[in-house]
Amino acid sequence: MNARPGSPRPHRGTVLIVILVLLALLSLLAVSLATTSALDKNVSFNYLDSVRARLVAKAGVEFAISKIEAMVQRGKFDDPAMTYWGLKTVERGEPDTATPITRALNPSYAIEDEDVQNPDDSQVTPAKFKLDDREVGISGTMSSCAHGLRSDVFRLRVADSNSRLYVND
Repeated sequence: MNARPGSPRPHRGTVLIVILVLLALLSLLAVSLATTSALDKNVSFNYLDSVRARLVAKAGVEFAISKIEAMVQRGKFDDPAMTYWGLKTVERGEPDTATPITRALNPSYAIEDEDVQNPDDSQVTPAKFKLDDREVGISGTMSSCAHGLRSDVFRLRVADSNSRLYVND
């Protein structure tokens, strides 16, 4: 059945429309797969950060417990390094317990501004570190980190040696 030279074809261009619809569907599928892949990547990074935060918090608690046990073994029951001084960098008078640990310059067991860390010497000035565009004091770091060398840090607030420890609270 050949069409006559002057007569219009009834299905002319249908294949083109079908191909265009299929290409649009395939493009939509590709975009949704790329979006899902990016979302999965973000979810996995968030999970990794939450696991790392939990491990750093546990390390901080273990660090404080080991310091308290060492204090007791030395027969020293009132270690001044355990005191949470908050914003006070000079460790005299009453401790600053009103300052939240997120802003503290001198947390419990603060890293001191000296080469060799010795909490029993006269040098008690805490070292200042820049975290989130704010100067703060820290109690310790993790040696191997995903974001860089010693980038996972913890800050401690020991309320007293008998009951409570606050880590990154």
